[in-house]
Amino acid sequence: MKTIALRGSGRSLMAALTSLLAVVISVSPVFAQHSRMAATTNGSKLPGSVLLFPPTINDAKGGPAELTPRIKEAQQIIGEALARFLNKGGLGVVPYRGVQSPSVVRALQETQGLKPEEASKGPFDDPRIAKRLAEVMNAQEYITATVDNYQYDTTTRRATFNLSVTRNASNGTALGSFAQKAVGEAPGEVSLSMAEGSATARGADFVAEQAVKTLYPDSAAVLNPPPPVKTERKKSPWAWAIPAAAVLGLLIIPR
Repeated sequence: MKTIALRGSGRSLMAALTSLLAVVISVSPVFAQHSRMAATTNGSKLPGSVLLFPPTINDAKGGPAELTPRIKEAQQIIGEALARFLNKGGLGVVPYRGVQSPSVVRALQETQGLKPEEASKGPFDDPRIAKRLAEVMNAQEYITATVDNYQYDTTTRRATFNLSVTRNASNGTALGSFAQKAVGEAPGEVSLSMAEGSATARGADFVAEQAVKTLYPDSAAVLNPPPPVKTERKKSPWAWAIPAAAVLGLLIIPR
């Protein structure tokens, strides 16, 4: 009976050691991978609440252009491109929607120094209104954009415009500025009715990404992450201590 009990406990111990060996081998790479991920994690100082005003499109005289359907479409396309790349860059962007915003409606009801026409139209080039709207919406920062010399050539199917973007603190202090010409061309397969919008969107995407990376340098690592560096993992001299002990235990267990 003692022999039988000894064999039984030997088999149990061998099974336990075998399971331990399997667990150690399978879990070790997971811990190594987790350590590498933790080592590469870095924090950035990107604001979590950025109020983005619709871009102001100026006419040939330098004043706000009449908001015809064509100009409204260009304004929307360029504004959406800025919002998209701000979001991609890791910022908490809030597009300004005028009186559709509950914060703005509340400010108007409480007569907090904000006029209805100012709330509905946005700041345009008035920094006082921009600052007040940012305060009303509790934004950490706000962004204003201006589009000059917007043109579309139906022959070349090309849209061109100059985009200027300013980053501001909530108190109105300018934190940075960006200006660049945008050029976009609609592909041949795009219909004539959609060609201008397509060309504008292609030009807007390029300059919007450049604007975000320029105004928020920390966003560049998010928008264009560096390729992973292949490094040979160094093996610890104790990496196989537990598996070796388990194998040794299997060898000395009486069978």
